[in-house]
Amino acid sequence: MVLVEKIKNFIDDFNSIFDSDKGFNRFLTVWLNYFILISILNFFIFLHYSILYAITAVVVVAYLIYCYRFIKEDKPDWLLRNLFGVMEFYIIVMTTSFGFDCGFQNVVFSTTMAFFLPLYSPNYAIFDPRTLRDFSITFLLTYACLYLVCGDPSYVPFFEVSDTTVKILYVMNSIETVVSIVLFAKFYISRNNYFRRVLTRREDFDELTNVYNRFAINKMITNMYQNSKKDFDIAIVDIDFFKKINDTYGHNAGDKVLQNIARFLKKAVRRDGTFVGRWGGEEFIIVSDTMSYHSFVNLLKKIRKSIEEYEFHYKKDKIRLTVSIGANSGSKELVVEELIKSADDNLYKAKENGRNKVVS
Repeated sequence: MVLVEKIKNFIDDFNSIFDSDKGFNRFLTVWLNYFILISILNFFIFLHYSILYAITAVVVVAYLIYCYRFIKEDKPDWLLRNLFGVMEFYIIVMTTSFGFDCGFQNVVFSTTMAFFLPLYSPNYAIFDPRTLRDFSITFLLTYACLYLVCGDPSYVPFFEVSDTTVKILYVMNSIETVVSIVLFAKFYISRNNYFRRVLTRREDFDELTNVYNRFAINKMITNMYQNSKKDFDIAIVDIDFFKKINDTYGHNAGDKVLQNIARFLKKAVRRDGTFVGRWGGEEFIIVSDTMSYHSFVNLLKKIRKSIEEYEFHYKKDKIRLTVSIGANSGSKELVVEELIKSADDNLYKAKENGRNKVVS
């Protein structure tokens, strides 16, 4: 069980490499480490045939390690330029030296997946498309030339290697190509999922307050109305004299107040089946189907009292706030629009009776 848990944690950690914008450099680090490992393995293979080609592998490793600077400096475009350059050199030298049958030319295809990076990473939003075009043409021409020259049956490599070594090199280079393509495919799939989550969040959440927006709350209310086995409760919370806060302290202070109220409400109703949303302007909405209406109203009264007693701070200013709350309980007899209107009517009653009240 411990081993299974460790494997699961490793997979989760590995998947996290590909998530979020910060994960992009970690992904490139994994890709770079992979090529360094392959180059080190090649060093031991080439050492058997020629110290010159073993040194070539060392040079490749040293240059790949040098490429780490571009990750630290957050220059992924320069990293790929250098990676593509050293790989081009590596492919040409090894294919012409050991022959087409060893599969070094296949490494060309391990780079093709990188050409789609501008579509998936914000770091490549300003990446010059001509650079990718030039790399694409260069790699295609490289492969074509190697095929025409080294792929010819009459071509004699600089080094004759045993059939076993040819097979080992071909398998190793094929694995290198496949793993690289899989890594990029994993990255692209993860990025697609990340963008989908971001778009979903933008669709359902208010950008300023980070609570559900009106569209999402309407969906939840409709879903509760159709599927809830019991009545559900709804409340509209309005910040008293909010315009005065904007006029006195400025709109930035008003935004901070909205954010603080949103956090306050989310913390107060933290339970399954209870949601907080921004209904519009300085109005918030609370929806719940997990408690009795009596408990719901008591919760609203605690929220009102807590906000009244709380001292909000903006820069050096201390701001006192109160809220007015209108609430109602929904049932199958009330359509959604009528339920919201009844809660809104109770809100206006709270305002007309001096504000800083809960009317249910």
